[in-house]
Amino acid sequence: MMKYPTTRVYILIGVMAVWAAAIGTRLYFLHVVHSADYRQRAERQQQRTFEVTPPRGIIYDRNKNELAVSVKVDSVFAVPDEIDDPVRAAGILSTRLGIPRDELSQKLQMQRSFVWIKRKVSATESAALARTKLPGIYFQKEHHRFYPKREMAAHVLGYVNIDEEGMGGLEYRYNRSVRGETGRAVILTDARGRSFNSLEQPPAPGANLVTTIDENIQYILEKEVMAAAVKTRPKGISVIAMSPSTGEILGMAN
Repeated sequence: MMKYPTTRVYILIGVMAVWAAAIGTRLYFLHVVHSADYRQRAERQQQRTFEVTPPRGIIYDRNKNELAVSVKVDSVFAVPDEIDDPVRAAGILSTRLGIPRDELSQKLQMQRSFVWIKRKVSATESAALARTKLPGIYFQKEHHRFYPKREMAAHVLGYVNIDEEGMGGLEYRYNRSVRGETGRAVILTDARGRSFNSLEQPPAPGANLVTTIDENIQYILEKEVMAAAVKTRPKGISVIAMSPSTGEILGMAN
């Protein structure tokens, strides 16, 4: 005699059908509706982008003597996820870079895939740190503004900040032309959590600037102004040397 399915069997089949429909609906939303969103999240977890400062243009005197140049230096950054012992790493970094250990320890324990440790370190610091071969610690090339004549014409040239933005003098006045275009570097993380640094968009150098300043005249002016200040102790001194035929400023000091 044939046995017909009982009510319990029908209920079981119905539950399985509902469960299968729910799974199918969930998969549809994951793979179709929200696929772009999840793909973007995955990409953000696998790569981090940061800006690379461009070399600023050279500033010359009227005879093409260099007054301001940009030189390549190392900046140090960390990928905290790759550091197994942040306290130990902080101690090593503190000794090589002269940064308080507690400050470094906090940075290395951040839940981030990228954190600056110290930007624009000296060649000595860079070499000392490179020898340690610390996991999770990397170098990025940046540019640092250097003034070959040191303080000569400092008030005329001005200065730049850590991001190579002009903050005074000619550096500020012509910042848009001299600064150049910022580049872009990417930190890629593989399936094992290892990071690789790649340059996605190289920075474009800034334009050079030739001034009317004559470095020899500038040197003499500053020397004489200093001597007069020591001798007479005035409230202030300002001196400008100009070409009588063109009106060009050859030097200025105060």
